[in-house]
Amino acid sequence: MVFLKHELFKEFIRDWAKTLRKANAALMLSTQNWSDIFNSSLKDVLIETCPNKLFLPNPEATSETVRVYYEMLGVNSREIEMISRAMPKREYYQRTPNGRRLFNIGFGPVALAFVGVSGPEVRARIGEIRKMHAQSGSRNGCVCAVSPTGRITSIPNMERRSPPQTCVVKGWNA
Repeated sequence: MVFLKHELFKEFIRDWAKTLRKANAALMLSTQNWSDIFNSSLKDVLIETCPNKLFLPNPEATSETVRVYYEMLGVNSREIEMISRAMPKREYYQRTPNGRRLFNIGFGPVALAFVGVSGPEVRARIGEIRKMHAQSGSRNGCVCAVSPTGRITSIPNMERRSPPQTCVVKGWNA
């Protein structure tokens, strides 16, 4: 969270965190490094004004150096163990004033084809397909889905009634 280091933006965050909560609105922040928050002068404001916390799986959560950050957020030993054993990209641990629980997103293969896109090869190929649709003068755009086998399907806007274009990403077994 680079913005936490910028003095002007820090003041905006401090004000927003307090004002938005009073207005029943949400301020959503995410980080991949606990140190971004705990080394910031906004640490207390962020922890106090963001009562809902969503933890991604972290196999390192039980290590001495990482465990301390979870404990500073009030996460107990049992919860830390659950976070460390949660299945990546599927299970998440949520803490709210109303309760705590480990939950499973459980996307099926079709949903994962739309939201589970990762890897530079897949993103590059999707970029190529989008560029191709833009160059062809298509104003309707398209949606790209990736099958579990790595096949990328471009689904044109349904108004066009044209068949989807399918391609295979190099290096993947289709």
